[in-house]
Amino acid sequence: MLTGLQQTPVMRYYINIASFTISAGKPTMAGTRASLSISTPNEEWIQSQINSGEFSSRSEVVNDLIRRTREIEIIRARLIASEQSVLDRGWVEETPEQMLGSFKAKAQRDGKL
Repeated sequence: MLTGLQQTPVMRYYINIASFTISAGKPTMAGTRASLSISTPNEEWIQSQINSGEFSSRSEVVNDLIRRTREIEIIRARLIASEQSVLDRGWVEETPEQMLGSFKAKAQRDGKL
């Protein structure tokens, strides 16, 4: 038996994960029911978000967190790709003025200026 470990209380909720479709000109909610266990500190934070008036339900808070996490994943993937590009090609050593001059010269050669 383990001793000295403190178990964090968990709240259990059933939430709807929903999306909307248009049927006969009217929005229709299509969703999936899911069970979600939330630790007490996280539940208190979620409740504080609802109490602040920013959200009206736990589902709104959870969906917003998922949306934000997805945005972070996209940004992270772009940063990793940028870092890999630097590793593959090296740093740009031209000044902005030199780059602009090169762009203008190329545009003139291509008949675009």
